[in-house]
Amino acid sequence: MKYIRFKPFDRILGRSNRSAPWRADLFRFYDDDSKAKFVGLAGSYTHCILYEGNENAEGTTNMVEEPEQVLPGDMVYSKKDSREYKVIKVKDSYVEATVPGSSIMCRLSFDNIRLSHSSYDDDENDDESVGK
Repeated sequence: MKYIRFKPFDRILGRSNRSAPWRADLFRFYDDDSKAKFVGLAGSYTHCILYEGNENAEGTTNMVEEPEQVLPGDMVYSKKDSREYKVIKVKDSYVEATVPGSSIMCRLSFDNIRLSHSSYDDDENDDESVGK
């Protein structure tokens, strides 16, 4: 599985729920304390994809394959030791995580993890997030 990590000023398409149209924006940062994890210059979104390669989706409600995201709070499995970890911080090529119930922090490369659940299994009417 290939994971993506958006960087500031990446050109993105975002939307607040699966029935909303995709809007072009520039990525600013991840908001780990909100359901709308992706913050752009023009709004906050629960769904986010790279603009490049998806230009035809702008303004539509088309379903587009979204990249897998690893976010703080997600549970991941290590392929090396088959243990489950809770993600604390996400960097460009690795995550900092702990074993639940432990305070010991470790680094796990994206190549050696897989998500144990997705943060984006939301329903179609999830519209907690709205653009500005």
